[in-house]
Amino acid sequence: MKKTLILTLALAGSSLSVRASNISVIDFSGTTLSNPVTLNSGAAMPNGGAMVRLGYFNTAIQSGTWLADLRSNDVAKVNSALQSFIPLGENAATPNLGDVPTTAGPRFAQRTINSVSSAGRLAGQITTVNPVAAAANTANPGGVPSGSRIYMLVYSDNNSTLTASEEFGVFSSDIWLMPSDGQLNLQLNTTDIDGAAEVFRGTFGSLKLAPFVPEPSTGLLGLLAGLGMIARRRR
Repeated sequence: MKKTLILTLALAGSSLSVRASNISVIDFSGTTLSNPVTLNSGAAMPNGGAMVRLGYFNTAIQSGTWLADLRSNDVAKVNSALQSFIPLGENAATPNLGDVPTTAGPRFAQRTINSVSSAGRLAGQITTVNPVAAAANTANPGGVPSGSRIYMLVYSDNNSTLTASEEFGVFSSDIWLMPSDGQLNLQLNTTDIDGAAEVFRGTFGSLKLAPFVPEPSTGLLGLLAGLGMIARRRR
């Protein structure tokens, strides 16, 4: 069942002050390790050896085949679909999109929850993300338009350059929406992802990354067709 989005009011001193939101990501609920992001095999993500990016997509520049391209086995098509992704905290030239703390950014690490230790657990946050009043899911120099849907991108290695030998996942709950008030923080809990429609690339369940499976070449398909014709003639 969908959990209610957790929004936490932050007080500064004795009065509220204007500040930007912090966006955190975790994969446990309460005191239970749950709904992990894993490799396609089900193996735990490597501690410190994978990359997690948070951000949103600029839907104004997406093609009609955007979702199909994102789910494609063609790395070029996936990279094309990612051209509309706006990462948070990764570019010093866009300070309104937040900061990634050096030691506490989104990452996979060994974690202990309620005395249970487990490898490859999600943790971390992006700080000082500025919400702005603008059309949701569009680029804005002032920050992230309120109501924009936040996505989590997971790479099986520690960089954002995709190759055919990697695994890759894109996940987003329909309640992961940028707050309209900078006094509110957004917590992205993977247990919020409770339907296949919220897995844009990967597998629903324990959230598994998707590998790039080579598609049969035209030559191979022609060879298979020829062998089929020969077999038919011999009957």
